[in-house]
Amino acid sequence: MPRVPLSPYPRCNAPLNACMQIGGNESPDEGDLSVCYECGAFLTFDAFLQLRLLSAFEIAALSPRNLMGMTKIRMLITGA
Repeated sequence: MPRVPLSPYPRCNAPLNACMQIGGNESPDEGDLSVCYECGAFLTFDAFLQLRLLSAFEIAALSPRNLMGMTKIRMLITGA
């Protein structure tokens, strides 16, 4: 499992020091998308591999495939 610098998730403060890529085992790059495993927030990695929340504008600009995939992951995490 790829390791990233220890940091809290920006919305719920859950600790993060590793990540998992669906269908792969590569480290994340700047701009890669993520979903918080605790609260289901939509996130992206910055240049320092720190996570930040996606803005409403960025979420609206996601491809339908990415939005659907992230929404399904969020539903699995939150049960909603």
